[in-house]
Amino acid sequence: ARKIVSSLVQKITYDDWLAEVFFQHDQSPPLSKYHNFSSYNPEIISNVANVFATAAFRFGHTLINNKLYRLDSDLKPIKKYGHLDIHKSFFAPYHLHNYGGIDPVLRGLIFNAAKNNDAEDVDNAADGKYAGLITDELTERLFKMNEKVSLDLAAINIQRGRDHALPFYKTWRKFCNLPSETDQQILSDIPEIYHQKIRNVYQTPQNLEAFPGFILERKISKNSKVGPTLACLLKKQFEELRDGDRFFFEKAHVFKMDQLRALKKISLAQIICLTGDNIDRVKANVFRIDSEIVGCRDVLKDFDLS
Repeated sequence: ARKIVSSLVQKITYDDWLAEVFFQHDQSPPLSKYHNFSSYNPEIISNVANVFATAAFRFGHTLINNKLYRLDSDLKPIKKYGHLDIHKSFFAPYHLHNYGGIDPVLRGLIFNAAKNNDAEDVDNAADGKYAGLITDELTERLFKMNEKVSLDLAAINIQRGRDHALPFYKTWRKFCNLPSETDQQILSDIPEIYHQKIRNVYQTPQNLEAFPGFILERKISKNSKVGPTLACLLKKQFEELRDGDRFFFEKAHVFKMDQLRALKKISLAQIICLTGDNIDRVKANVFRIDSEIVGCRDVLKDFDLS
């Protein structure tokens, strides 16, 4: 059972989720084609890189909405309680226990888009839903319910980079073979509206730190969630985690071919349908807000782990 569960995590991560992070379906070969696994390479050390854990993978913080959306079986806000401000959800399991369980939260995640993290569009939302690269629920009110003084997640991320002695943003651009010598080259993938702000804070783009540099970049394609430097670092990390893993689910002899074919057909939508308390419909692709709504009965027709 553990072998199957770990394989499903790998399949969904590499074949489904990463495809939406990079969203280069119209390009060839797309960065998202991690499932073209060839073979295990014992020479690869599949450790998690310091820059990945400390800064790069923290880009996910820019995708968090200011509310935890909770929907009932009719896909409407749950009665009386409705949606929940994100800062009120931390260390508060009673919200799950007392107000409908996990299903309303799962529906909210499936049927609402992640926050827009495009550095060029974040100030254009009329309702303020996407105001700021990171919602002020995380930068102004983080752990407000549990701490005497609210914390700032963006500041924590920047300080963590300093604690780990991460090189400046320009160093990672050079590592990824991106222009990085002059100030103009360092800022070439960051929208111009941020150039003066960077100079005000750091005096020169040469001093720009990793995390703010990563999340300020223009995205590599219209619906992508990452810019070129982040795309490079994520690609390298996930390739090493795959190719250096002697138990990776697509490695020869880990599964029989018919077992592997069955695993490759499984989706997160199927898993949610199976494990939710009363989930009866989902998106065919739960990572896409524009995916069609389908009933769980139809989703599970092809589910077979026998």
